[in-house]
Amino acid sequence: MGARLAKLLRAQGWFLGATLLFVLTGILLLQLMGRDPLFMAINGWHTPWADPVFQYTTWLGDGVFFAVVVVLLGFYRFGFALLAGLSFGLSSLLAQLLKKLVFSDALRPKGYFDDLSVVHFVEGVSVHARNAFPSGHTTTAFSVFLVLAIFLNKPKAGVLLAVLAMLAGWSRIYLGQHFPEDVVAGASLGTLTTLLVFSTLNPETWGKWTRLSFRTLKQKSR
Repeated sequence: MGARLAKLLRAQGWFLGATLLFVLTGILLLQLMGRDPLFMAINGWHTPWADPVFQYTTWLGDGVFFAVVVVLLGFYRFGFALLAGLSFGLSSLLAQLLKKLVFSDALRPKGYFDDLSVVHFVEGVSVHARNAFPSGHTTTAFSVFLVLAIFLNKPKAGVLLAVLAMLAGWSRIYLGQHFPEDVVAGASLGTLTTLLVFSTLNPETWGKWTRLSFRTLKQKSR
C-alpha cells in the first residue's frame, strides 16, 4: 500500500495540491471569520446569471453523474471502473453514516436561520433543512474528479478537475444547501476515501476479466 500510495500522491500532485489549498483556505477563513459570517459572505454574493450556473453545476456532485462516469470507464477497463464504483460507494456510505448517525443534529441553513430572508435561495432548487455535515455532493464531486484525474494521468489537467470539484462544493453554499464547514469536510472525505481505494486495491490481481471492457466484449462477440 505504501508504495502505491506514494506513486499516486506524486502522480496526482496538482489535483491534491489544489484540493489541499481549498481545504486549508476554508479552515483558515472559518477560524478568522466564523461559520455564519463566512456563509453569508459566500451565499450573499449572487447574480441573476450565476443562479442557473450553480443550479446545474451542483449536479457535478450528484450520484447520477458519478454512475455515468463509472459506466463510461467500463468502456476503458472493468477493473478501473470497479475502483471508481468502490470509491463512490465508500465515500457515499461514510458521508451518509456521518450525516445520519454521528452529526444527525447538524442543521442546514434552512433549518438554522430563523429569518430565511437573509439566505439566498434559487427558485426551483429543493432545499433541505437537516443532515448537513458533511456535504454529500461535495464528497461525491471530489471523489469523481480525482478518479478522472487518475484516469487521464495528465498532471496539469488535475488542476482543472479540482476546480470543477471546488465549483460543485461552492454551489452547495451558493444555493443555501450547506455551510462552509460541510463543504470542507466533504472535500476532505471524498479525496481521502478515493486515495484509500486506489492505493489499497489492485484489480490486476483479481483476474483477467478486470482488463476487459465493454468495447473488447463487443469485439469478441462479432
